[in-house]
Amino acid sequence: MQPSYAAPFSRVSAAVVAVLLLLVAVQVARADEEWQVLKDCRLLPNESNDADSFHVMAAGKEYLFRLYFIDAPETDTSVPERVNEQSRYFGISVGQTVQLGNLGKQFTKAKLGRPFTVRTCMQDAMGRSRMQRFYAFIEAADGDLAELLVVNGLARVYGSSATPLGLSSPEVEWEKLRGLESQAKAQKVGGWGAASDRMTARSATQPPKSGPGSFDAFFHPVTVSGGTTSGASSSVAA
Repeated sequence: MQPSYAAPFSRVSAAVVAVLLLLVAVQVARADEEWQVLKDCRLLPNESNDADSFHVMAAGKEYLFRLYFIDAPETDTSVPERVNEQSRYFGISVGQTVQLGNLGKQFTKAKLGRPFTVRTCMQDAMGRSRMQRFYAFIEAADGDLAELLVVNGLARVYGSSATPLGLSSPEVEWEKLRGLESQAKAQKVGGWGAASDRMTARSATQPPKSGPGSFDAFFHPVTVSGGTTSGASSSVAA
């Protein structure tokens, strides 16, 4: 009797097909995660907005974004365990923590008073809102919003579990933010100046603005302008 090779070949063929399908699925998933740049964005009024999480209108569509790498104090005590954690971090009272959160909220509102740029790969930021929230980097007219909040003592370095797509070493950005936080502590501004009645004080030295191509060169994002996309992705993921 001749040996039968049909069954082994069938199993091999099925395995090859399965691998190919998996590769296709991975490529499709990554296409949805391409870095995208939303220009000329504006802040949308919403009672849930705070310093590091807010509603944005971009290319005619509403989004909810949260900043990477930082955490700003809460604006109320609806999540007491979070407020207590933030209070311990800054070494201030719960009341002062909420006050700091509201100062941060007003700071962000002022910085985003003019059109700004959002860079996002639509990474899920979870949260309590019914609307899906995504992590993002926000470039205001005065510079990176997360850096501005930290250097002025209005936010803490936080969120190590959220690693942006394509960023091989998030530690580089964390170190930069920690340096800005040390500067805020030394100058006793924001939460670091509460004991000296300097919570409303701002850092004498603000971080330099990033060059126009610095982010593009580092992350290689897909550019979105006026609702159209140039690059691998054809539209902004929702």
